[in-house]
Formats: sequence, C-alpha cells, structure tokens
Amino acid sequence: MQQPHNNIRVRSVHSGILALLALQVAITLGQGSTSKADSAIVNPVAVPETPLHVKVSSRLVQINVTVTDKDNRVVKGLVRDNFTVYDEGAPQNIAHFELEEAPVSVCLIFDASWSMLTKLQKAIEAMKHFLDGARPDDEYCLVRFSDRPQLVAGLSKYPGPVKDSIKAMKLGGATALFDAILAGMTEIDHAENRHKALVLVSDGGDNSSRHTEGQIDDAVRERDVQIYGIALPAGDHEGSRGYRLMQRLSEQSGGQTLRIDTAKDLPGAARKIASAIRHEYILGYYATESHAEGEYRRVTVELRPPNGMAGLHARWRPGYYESRN
Repeated sequence: MQQPHNNIRVRSVHSGILALLALQVAITLGQGSTSKADSAIVNPVAVPETPLHVKVSSRLVQINVTVTDKDNRVVKGLVRDNFTVYDEGAPQNIAHFELEEAPVSVCLIFDASWSMLTKLQKAIEAMKHFLDGARPDDEYCLVRFSDRPQLVAGLSKYPGPVKDSIKAMKLGGATALFDAILAGMTEIDHAENRHKALVLVSDGGDNSSRHTEGQIDDAVRERDVQIYGIALPAGDHEGSRGYRLMQRLSEQSGGQTLRIDTAKDLPGAARKIASAIRHEYILGYYATESHAEGEYRRVTVELRPPNGMAGLHARWRPGYYESRN
C-alpha cells in the first residue's frame, strides 16, 4: 500500500425533506375540501398517524490522486479498477472517475536569501520553464522571501508580471520560509480555479519566520492547496532540514518535493512538477454515514498497477474535515 497523499473535496447534499413537507401540506389541504373530486385527486394515500421524520444526506468526497513512475514522470491511462479508496479504513465504491487536466492556480514561493547566490540563474531558468507551460485560464502569483515574505506579483491569468519579477529578483537576508508559505496561501485563497498549488524553490530550512511550524501544519491541513517543492543543494545541516520540512508539507497536502543534486537539474524538476500539478485522477465516492461536524477523516488510496508497470507511486491528501456546507 502506498503512503497517503492528495486533494480531497466534500460536497454535502440534503434532499427529499422539502418534497415530503410539500406533499403533507397538499394532503392536509385536500382533506379540508368538501369536493369529492378534489379529495380523490389530492389524497390518494393515507396520512401517517405519527409524525414523519426523514433525513437524506449524501456526501460526494472527491480525491485528487497523482500517479508517477520511478523517474517521477506522470502516468496516464489508468482505469477505475486500478484504485481502491478507504475512508477511515472502510472500502468505498468509486462512483466518479476521471483524469483531469483542468486550469490551475499556482503561487510560486521563491527563496531570495543570500544562500541562493550561486543558484539564482538556474532557479530563474527553471521558473521560466515552469511558466512557459501556462494555459489561458491558469492563474499565477509570486512571493519572494528572505528575512520576510513579499508578494511581488498578485494572482493573474497573465504570467508576464511573474516572469518579469523573477528576472529582477534581488538577493539578501535570511530564510523566512514559514511566513512565505502562509503569504502564498493567503493570496491563493482568492484564486478562481478549483485546483490550487504552491511551488516552493529553496535550498534551506527556516531561520527567520514569525510563524511556527505548527501553525503552518494547521494551515496546510485546513486548506485544499497542494504544496510542491524543489529542494536545491545546500551542503549543510540547514539544507537537509529544509528538504525534510518541504517533503513533509508536501506529503500532508498531497503534493511532492523533488531533491536535486546540482543547480543544472532545476529546469527538469520544474517541468516534472508542472506536469504533476496539471494531470490528476479524480476519485469520487458517496459517503452517507453521518459524522460530527469538523471531524477529521483519514483517507487511504491503494494502487494496483497494470501488468508490466511496476514501480508506480500514488500521492493524495491523507484526510479531510467533515463539512455540512
């Protein structure tokens, strides 16, 4: 069984109540009429002697799953029978299945601390490759961070301002990664597209944020935003810590972090992440069992690769909060 990771959506539907109430009102009105013809039309069934209490509730839970091969390339062509979904350990019937290639809203989180000096040009090149794949309905924004985060290009369907801001990137200061992630999430909250993601480009951990790691964990869990990361080589303890941090946040959100050995590997990593963000399987199931509002539900996806396709890996968000909205 794969390690859990990817996006989950819950839609609540309450039906049947209004229709039943309307029927009872119509029956009551019919009983009060003195016309035999009216009574025959309006009152074809007996009225229950005791109050009727009916509650019909079905929730469509949607899980976004990304499948990659051993070289981190996106795998297409899988079918419904290749997947099994478990909600709190109980297997679910997959009622909806598709491979989605929908518009995306992405916020780039760019490390502009001094440690990026020797990697800056390759990082700029990598982000150019990423943005070259933009489609008309995509949205992009850019957060630059060192000692503090700065939104240098707000969400826009035109990637030009983001490209221009990256080319003019200035370095200096420490690394406020947590603050930058929260700034990116705040901006992406205003996105129009359903599929939202942050892409982190950094070579180290956090040494300057006002927010804590725990606060970032809460924000990641509460938002339907995937986190992808490109961990650049740093050659020190801070770099290793940064990679582990980015990897953990990616796993919590259903995204992925790629660790590269040299700066020249940046463009290839950016292309792989761009493809992963855009190509996802949507698995939907109806959960009718009632649970407490705000309860956190754990989800697992089992992947059964087709014959001759060993080494595939599935990523999805490992849980969702129960909602009645």
